[in-house]
Amino acid sequence: FGNIWSETGLAVYQKGYRLRSVPVPDYAADVRFRLHYLALNQNILVKVMGKNGLSFSTGAGFFVSTLLNGRYKGDYNTIIGQRQEEGNIKIGNATNDDFRSIDAGLNILVRSQYKNIHLTMQYSPSFISHVPASYNNGDYTEKLRSVSFTLGYEF
Repeated sequence: FGNIWSETGLAVYQKGYRLRSVPVPDYAADVRFRLHYLALNQNILVKVMGKNGLSFSTGAGFFVSTLLNGRYKGDYNTIIGQRQEEGNIKIGNATNDDFRSIDAGLNILVRSQYKNIHLTMQYSPSFISHVPASYNNGDYTEKLRSVSFTLGYEF
């Protein structure tokens, strides 16, 4: 329809996540996660203005992704001293797993485009908690959010 269009894409995203505990006597933790997702995006965009090859668009859609792998690195201060730990995260829905394997959420984006080159900013909040449902009887939830910038070229 010229001013309204749909776009679909498969993308690999790296998301960062940082967990800092509230320091209490005898314990403090600072853990960083790097997560790699394979995501399927579906967006509807609307051109809001355009002139002389320059245009601006906005849109929304959804994503569904699967967690491919991830790593963590943590600094811990405890009553018995300081220690560092790093390794691979555990993916699944069991009590001892770190992250769920599936994520889904909303995409909200704005785009500026000059001829075939475009710059997109996208905000993507998750609908699903990344904490496995079996953890703490399902009473604890956390949802990831991300902001991404994409420089692209249309063929």
